[in-house]
Amino acid sequence: MMRLVIMNVFALGVVAPAMAQQAPMDKVYTCVDISDAGQRHACFDALVPELKKARTGALGITTTPPVRLQPEAEAVGLPRAAPSSPLTAPVLKPAEARALRDQAIDRVSAGVKAITIGADGKARFSLENGQIWKQVDTTKLRNLGNGPWTAEIRKAAMGSFLLTINNKTAAVRVERVN
Repeated sequence: MMRLVIMNVFALGVVAPAMAQQAPMDKVYTCVDISDAGQRHACFDALVPELKKARTGALGITTTPPVRLQPEAEAVGLPRAAPSSPLTAPVLKPAEARALRDQAIDRVSAGVKAITIGADGKARFSLENGQIWKQVDTTKLRNLGNGPWTAEIRKAAMGSFLLTINNKTAAVRVERVN
């Protein structure tokens, strides 16, 4: 008898949350089938609070990790986030889109803590701000000296980046490691 009670309690603890999560998903599929764009959008808007509630665990603990926002300069060289959904993306006027594009950072300067040359002859640059960049081309770095160094990283063609040390060395193509 005790086994039966324990099994029922376990089943309620496991099956009930799964069933609760299934109900909002059924409603999502219902919204998808609506042909009128305005009504479909309204259906999704009405469903969002319920989806957020379903995403919260049975004890009210959120399962999503906290988001750490980075300043634009710290984010230079990191992979871009996935594009937002057309349903949630803001609609910008052409002037707003141009202003946003003009605010983008094209150059970053930072002190260099260390420059190491690997067995393949390519350099790794550890910056004072914690960023690590590695050389991806075969340009030879000459006359680096013993420091102190300052690196200037700038955007180049096709999403690549160029790094120059103390504005004296030839620019080397780099990619961000972290």
